[in-house]
Amino acid sequence: VELNEGIETIGFAACAFSNAIEEIKLPESLTSFDKMFYACKGLKSIRIPGNVKNIPAGSFKECTALENVIIEDGVESIGQDIFYDCISLKEVTLPESIKLASKNVFYNCSSLDNVKMPSRMPVTSGMFSGCKSLKNIELNNNIAFIGDSSFYDTSLESIVLPESVKKINSNAFLNSENLKTVTFTS
Repeated sequence: VELNEGIETIGFAACAFSNAIEEIKLPESLTSFDKMFYACKGLKSIRIPGNVKNIPAGSFKECTALENVIIEDGVESIGQDIFYDCISLKEVTLPESIKLASKNVFYNCSSLDNVKMPSRMPVTSGMFSGCKSLKNIELNNNIAFIGDSSFYDTSLESIVLPESVKKINSNAFLNSENLKTVTFTS
């Protein structure tokens, strides 16, 4: 599906629960959408243009076939549960422009295996909880804390925490049975 250039806003749940849409090309003119793709079970790939400053909560929740997401530079915040239960998600390109993230961003993305965090994006509560394939993560040098249950039930084998980390919240690495090494830099 390709949407025409000139479209700026797409309303609440416009394509929600669609099983037929596998790929959609969003126009560069798009500035906002609201849970447009919630539970689109057939959606496999999407690119979010940089003119969309905020990706709302639950936007791709339960898109179980979603494998690849490219979020272009310009997007500044991502909402709660944005990729919740996207069990096929393997790769996400996150731009440096992201400064805010709510909780449970990648909750139960069981195929997600490698993530490079933007330099200003926080590690929020439940961010990678249930990401059973996550073995590697490159954290930025600006994070101040690791949120509650951020890495609960992952396959992380090691992690390097930058010296900027001042607080590790409850259950941050709970049930991450493969975690052998936690390195604190100074």
